[in-house]
Amino acid sequence: MLNNEEVRNEIIEFLGEKNIKLCEESLNKHGILFPTVVEDKIPISMRLFLQIPLNNHINKKFDAVPTHIKDWITFEDYVYNMLKDIIKERNKK
Repeated sequence: MLNNEEVRNEIIEFLGEKNIKLCEESLNKHGILFPTVVEDKIPISMRLFLQIPLNNHINKKFDAVPTHIKDWITFEDYVYNMLKDIIKERNKK
């Protein structure tokens, strides 16, 4: 079973404060953590730049799929919701 606290700490360390704030702004503005945004008429997928590398890192570090979590979709939801919880906890302070 995955240790949620270790995964949480790894997400924070991997993303860093700047990217967590970026995800928080995206959540507040767009309602999702990893939207596609347009900068200077160029679409930028936060999913490609943040979510996929984060998921790959966590999976590799913790051997999550399929050892601890049965499939990739469930794993992506786990990491996504963990990040949402990290942001919500920070907003309470």
